[in-house]
This record gives sequence, C-alpha cells and structure tokens, in this order.
Amino acid sequence: MSDLDTVQRLALALAIGFLIGLERGWKARDQGSGARQAGIRTFTLYGFLGGLSGLLGFVAGDAVVVVLGLSIGALIVGGYIAALKQASDAGTTTEVAAFATFVLGALAVRGDMLLAAASAVVIVVVLDQKKALHHFLHLIDGVEMTAFIKLLVISVVLLPVLPNEGYGPGGVLNPYVLWWAVVLVSATSFLGYMAIRFAGAHRGPLLMGVFGGLASSTALTFSAARMAAGAPAAVSGVFAESIAAANAMMYLRAGVIVYLFSPQLGLELAGPLAAGAVVAALFAASGIVQAFSGGGEEKKDGAAAQAQDAALSLGSPSDLGLALKFAVALAGFGLLAAIVRERFGEIGMVPLAAVAGLVDVDATSITVSRLVAEDGQALLWPAIAVLTAVAANMVFKLGAAFTIGGQALGFKVALMTAASLIAVGIVAAALMLA
Repeated sequence: MSDLDTVQRLALALAIGFLIGLERGWKARDQGSGARQAGIRTFTLYGFLGGLSGLLGFVAGDAVVVVLGLSIGALIVGGYIAALKQASDAGTTTEVAAFATFVLGALAVRGDMLLAAASAVVIVVVLDQKKALHHFLHLIDGVEMTAFIKLLVISVVLLPVLPNEGYGPGGVLNPYVLWWAVVLVSATSFLGYMAIRFAGAHRGPLLMGVFGGLASSTALTFSAARMAAGAPAAVSGVFAESIAAANAMMYLRAGVIVYLFSPQLGLELAGPLAAGAVVAALFAASGIVQAFSGGGEEKKDGAAAQAQDAALSLGSPSDLGLALKFAVALAGFGLLAAIVRERFGEIGMVPLAAVAGLVDVDATSITVSRLVAEDGQALLWPAIAVLTAVAANMVFKLGAAFTIGGQALGFKVALMTAASLIAVGIVAAALMLA
C-alpha cells in the first residue's frame, strides 16, 4: 500500500466517522455537552481509530484489530451503563452506530473503500429515518408482517437450496426455475397488495386498478365488477376505468415475465403487448387525470371508500399455500405443454394456451418462455401462444364484467377489450409480415 493510498484510506475512515457523527450530533444538538455520550467529535475519532487499527494490523497482525475492537466495544458499553443511570429507558442505537463506525473505519483501510463509504451512507439514512420507520411499523398489521416473512422464506431460504436441474419430459420440471417463478409472481403480487393497502383510500379505484393489476387483473376485475354492481349509476363508471388500468398493467406484467424467462421472446412480444397496454391505459387516462388533479372528487369519494373496503379482498399472495398451488399448477401445465408439443408440434401450444389463459396468463407465459429459452426454437408459435392466452384472459374478464357488474360496466369494458386486442393484433401482424 503506497503512502498516498494510506492517506486516502485514513481520510475516508475519518470522513465516515464525521458523517455518522454529524447525524448523531444533530439529533442531540439541544442536549448539553455532558448529557451526550457521543457526538460529532467522538464519532469522528471512532472512525479514525478504526482506520488506525486496520493500518496497525498490517504491521502487528490481525489480532491487534480484534483487541482494539473489543476495547472500543468495552468503552461503548461503559458509556451506555453510565447513560442508564441518567435515563432508565436509554436506547442502544447510538452505541451500535458507534461500534459500526469503528468497523467501517477499519474496513476503509483494510478492504473495499466504496463498500465502506456506501455502508456509512446507508447507516446515516437508517438513523435519520427514525420517525418514518416507526410510523411505518404502526401502519403494518400482523397479517401483512406474517405475509412478508413467508415471502422471505420462499425466496431467501427455499430458493437457494433447490436443485437447478431439469427432470421429466424435456427437462421441464426444474425445481429451481419453478420456484423462481413462484417467487417472482408472489413478490409482484405482494407489492401490489401493499400498494393497494397504503394508496387505495387516497386515489380510489384508479390506483386500485393500477396496483391490483400487479397482483391479479382477474381478481381485480371480479372485485371491481362486484363493487360496480352495488354502486350508484353515477359512481359505477369509475370501476370500468379501474379495470382498464388493471388490464394495462396485465399487458406490461406479461411482457416483463416473458422477458425474464426468455429475452428473445420478450423482445418479440414487446410491440404487441405495449400496444395493448397503451390502449387500455388511454381508456383509464381521463380517470387518472381526475384522480391526481383533484377533479371529480365528489364522484370518486363513494367509489374510493368501496375500493378501500375491498382492496384487501385480493388477499396476500405471498401465502405459502398459494405458492405451493401455483408451483404444482405450473409444473402440471409444463408437463402437459411438453406432451402436446411432442405430439402436435408447436401449433399445439395455441389451443392449450387459450384454455389455460382463461384462468391465468402467468403460467402460460412462464411455461412457453421456458420452452423457448431451453430449446432455442422458432418464436412464431410461442409468441402466438402467449398472445392467445392474453386474449383469452381478456375475454374471460369481459364476461365477468358483464355478468357481475351489469350491462353499463360490461359495455365500457367491452369497448376497451376490443380496442386493445385489435391494437395487439395489428402490431403483431405487422411484425410478422415485416
């Protein structure tokens, strides 16, 4: 390590201590100097001591860093015990931040400087957002916390240990890939659920449609149709905008899922799916403008209240039971698709996609995309299969809008459905003929 590099690293260790100390000192600026256990000067010294200990470790061995770290830790604990005599409810945030400052100072000298600097910034952000984080904790209920933990279990605990190897006909039963699909869909759905939870009451059915489309456009359509059926005529129309927004998100969601599993097929379908999304979004545009500009609030209020009451009817999609059902369904559809393709060729995927798409677009999109990614086959029939599943799903939701929401809602949804599918067909045909 050159002298210049040493100076730069020690300067970073000093800057890390100063940065964290600046936040801690600002929070305690109204306290007297004797009442503060550690302020900007103390934290700056903690960071610099960490850097010096890391530098000394190069000369005297790593044991020196450990001994100095334990000494600093004992000093911090002693200060905390003294603080308890003055305030029995004293927290440990400052003490933990002080020890982290020492560690980051040592890292700045002994390790990756960028990692040390970035970690310091993250610590400052966490320390600064105390009120926001505590407020967020009060907003979350037990069901949502449990759902989040389950999502962590299926993604962080289960996914890494699954074998990434194909089994069965055509190797379509890959445990890692199947579970990755579960994680992908569940995480997207959970984000949609939480977005509805926190934003639905303020922006009404429009945001319910946008975020509900992330979770499940089919479930959103059923919920919106049910609310429209019981709403006054002057209010029921906004639920057509909600369904249009959900379908716009469905087009985008299908495109993203396909691209993640097969970038080639995703690029092939980008134009048609984008066209459908744009047309559906245009049908919801007037409602979006009103929702964000404050116009039409009197009309929206009744619908917004219903939207909030029914927002959580979509349920928490990170539930392990639902994830297991999706994995089983995806595996079964994958096997059936492999058998159909082997017996009838690629064209056999189209009627299969039409039936599967009535219930779920994601399973069809994922299965077809995986087959393309694994075999490197031609993209024509897989693209047609995905678009067929999308069209079938749109028609299915149109039927729900008519039968559950009534004719007034159904005609509006029918106009949006027809326009978006025509746009998809025109762009797809143009690309195929090009």
